[in-house]
Amino acid sequence: MNLTVKEAKKENVYVIENNEIVLTNLYDFVMESAKETTSPIGIDRKLHIQEEDFFNDLEQEWDKKYEVWNWGICGKYNSFVESFDTEEEAEDYIFSKTFDYDFLEDDQRHTSYYDAFEEALEDIGESLSCKFDIDIDVAKSYYLHYEKAKKIRQQRQEKWRIENNLRQEKWRIENNLRQEQLKQKSKEEAKTIQIDDEFINDYKNVFINKISGNEKSKHLSIAFQNLLQRINKPKIESDYWQVFRLLTNKIPVK
Repeated sequence: MNLTVKEAKKENVYVIENNEIVLTNLYDFVMESAKETTSPIGIDRKLHIQEEDFFNDLEQEWDKKYEVWNWGICGKYNSFVESFDTEEEAEDYIFSKTFDYDFLEDDQRHTSYYDAFEEALEDIGESLSCKFDIDIDVAKSYYLHYEKAKKIRQQRQEKWRIENNLRQEKWRIENNLRQEQLKQKSKEEAKTIQIDDEFINDYKNVFINKISGNEKSKHLSIAFQNLLQRINKPKIESDYWQVFRLLTNKIPVK
């Protein structure tokens, strides 16, 4: 393979996966065949790059080399393969070797690729024709109809996804505004309530007696309700517990 990694990534190709024509780039398609193994850093491609720092005597400065190494079985016996001045050269080497040895010899998947959609269509049409014993032109026509229907379905799904995201974002913004309004209303309402000594004592006693859980909430609520009755306030118009916290956050409990 004479293409560089950069060129291969720009090279669009059509491939057949699960009886469907898929557009990809040559680099990604080839590298799916790259052999992998376990290694000390997890699952890794057998051919991999390691950076090596060295002192350049000619330039009198530290420099880098990009070395290609090959993991042995189960990540053991990591062996040196080749050294390059740039990472791009090392990647090009790995791509070339992967194409020549892993990709071309890969018998675990369909490795044919096509430069044009029509070429892939011809191949899949022939495959469907043999499988269902129908005319190849009819098979291609059926496949094109399927592709069109699939695109329409994907477009609808994408439209639904965008609309759903917009709805969620609208709800989030509106909810934040409601929460902010409620918070402000709670602050204003708390300013109209004057706590008395009886409420302060009732509040402190909950902590002094180490009441916890649901019983704690119950006793605090009773203390608050009694205060509201004493000042002739029927109910809290904003957020009940926000107002309670605003009134009690400066009461020492020790």
